[in-house]
Amino acid sequence: MMNTAQRLQFEEEIGLETGSEIGPGWTFSKKNPEYANMSSTEQNRADLILDSIGKINTDWKDIFFRTGKFTEQQVDASGGNENVRFYSSLNYYKQDGIAVRSGMERYSLRNNVDFNAGGFSASINTSLGYSESSFIEREGSSSGSNPLSAVYYALPYEYPYASDGTLVHYGNSDDYEIYDQREGSNALERLLNTTNKTNQYKTILSGSLNYKITDDLTIKTRLGVDFRESTDERFIRPDSYSDQTKMEKKEVLARIYDVTFQ
Repeated sequence: MMNTAQRLQFEEEIGLETGSEIGPGWTFSKKNPEYANMSSTEQNRADLILDSIGKINTDWKDIFFRTGKFTEQQVDASGGNENVRFYSSLNYYKQDGIAVRSGMERYSLRNNVDFNAGGFSASINTSLGYSESSFIEREGSSSGSNPLSAVYYALPYEYPYASDGTLVHYGNSDDYEIYDQREGSNALERLLNTTNKTNQYKTILSGSLNYKITDDLTIKTRLGVDFRESTDERFIRPDSYSDQTKMEKKEVLARIYDVTFQ
């Protein structure tokens, strides 16, 4: 990816070759034929604008990315005697994705009990889990709303905030003097004012009952249930620019049940 100096030079070279104005590097260049037709005041202003833009060098990776980290904690216990044995564990896991706003948090409980008495033996296994996952905008696509894409689309001389701290995006760019397409700032606005989450409950129950008639003959029966409930939730902050361009508000988009019997 180009830095600001390289980008401005690229725009100037394209302008010299084709005459196309693809950015301020050519619009305010002294090599632009229109520069000679400007008044001294207009030339000073063009020089000032180009100088100011040249001092901006935004690293969009620092805005959209972060160092991913995770934490995991687990407590378990086991014991029993010759007839009954058990194992129980409680687990907590949290992972932050490398993209801002992405991550997962999960709680899980596991419990196994085995019985053995004479020719009878049985086992009961239980697994319970709850997870919350947060996703970036338009994950899996090359849309400009996807921060992974915006890192490459956004220009290095695009700075997302005005001097008063206001985030300048498509919706309010007419109120400010800007010379870029706001690709990064628009993606940042959606990142700050929307959420995309999936919450999931998961339960797995299984059991078996065995009776040994002879050394070569055993009667067995097994039962298992796998239940999952997933809720996808999409939220757009009211009165934000993202809200103005979408009809959605805070709402549950889908609830999915998946039950398997064995």
